[in-house]
Amino acid sequence: MIPYIALTISITILPFFFSNKTEKKRVKGKKITCIISFVLLLALMGFRNESMGMYDTQYVYHPIFNSLLNINFGNITDIVNSQQGLLMYYIMKIFQIFSKDYNQWVFFSSIPFLAVYSIFVYKRCNKATECMFAFMFFIFIRIFTSGFYLQRHFFAMTFFLLAYDALLEKKYIRYVIFAILAFSVHPTAIFVVLLYPLSKMRLNGKQAILLIAAYFGVTLLGKNIFNTLFTYLSVSDYSYYAHYFSSRGFDVNTIGIVLTVLLLIYYAIIKLFSIKDDYVLEAFNLFAVGTVLTMGSSFISEMYRIAYFFLVCGIPGFSIAIGQIKKRNERIICFCIIYGLLCVYFWPVITDARANLYPYISMFK
Repeated sequence: MIPYIALTISITILPFFFSNKTEKKRVKGKKITCIISFVLLLALMGFRNESMGMYDTQYVYHPIFNSLLNINFGNITDIVNSQQGLLMYYIMKIFQIFSKDYNQWVFFSSIPFLAVYSIFVYKRCNKATECMFAFMFFIFIRIFTSGFYLQRHFFAMTFFLLAYDALLEKKYIRYVIFAILAFSVHPTAIFVVLLYPLSKMRLNGKQAILLIAAYFGVTLLGKNIFNTLFTYLSVSDYSYYAHYFSSRGFDVNTIGIVLTVLLLIYYAIIKLFSIKDDYVLEAFNLFAVGTVLTMGSSFISEMYRIAYFFLVCGIPGFSIAIGQIKKRNERIICFCIIYGLLCVYFWPVITDARANLYPYISMFK
């Protein structure tokens, strides 16, 4: 538990060491906050033992890593299904030119997304406090610890976030390139095509109605829809998902409830404090889609992975929205309420034996 406590406390207190009185100090503050946060996150993720988290790192990617040692580039499709997305495995094979140590791969594979997310937070957020909160949000809703086992998905999220950053900067060719790369890593990244229309939408009554309809459609009708679907697909490769549904392993969706509350708070902040920032409004759309998809993970657990694509794009916008509240006391109250809510969710989950995240075990043990 100590590594997690040290991580959260260290990142939380960073902004208090910097002043926003001048532009130079403000920029310096958020730059150092992002750099130190990146280093701390990388230390915890990169030096983890492969047994931490779910089984993927140890029992899926490690055997594939060993198999790749004995084949050429042209034979990768012999051991990996091309429909799963091959780009990460080619990256893995290139890495093996320099090192054949799997622990070093675990460290290396932790770098891309954390680096891209840190740069994205630095570019979008205006103050060190906003940067800090974007990192803490990322930790508290357990996207960070999912990186302990979702190696391929985190590579896809890297390109997904780069694609969204390209959209924000209106670099459409770059957006298409990163979108293709994301899909080449993981087929679920096909949802990158939604980034463009979502970036054009703005919060209004019609959008709110559609969002509410989608939310209740997933939460109230999703079970019947997926039950019918699995009736026909349970004898095929989709039996894996049917198992989760039939075992009711994902009926309790605490994070979906937490995100729903946070989404309402996000909406209230935008309306009550008249936030007009374009990225904040776009980020709300992405956060909303991520929330709805998270509710769907009650029926298909892998939907939370798709939700992560949109949440990581939207989290910094939430942080900026709070930072743009003009009155300092109101801003502090909002930060404290949301921080407290996230803490209440995070700490019981991190100690759950099923998550296999506690105690923290390093690769050196």
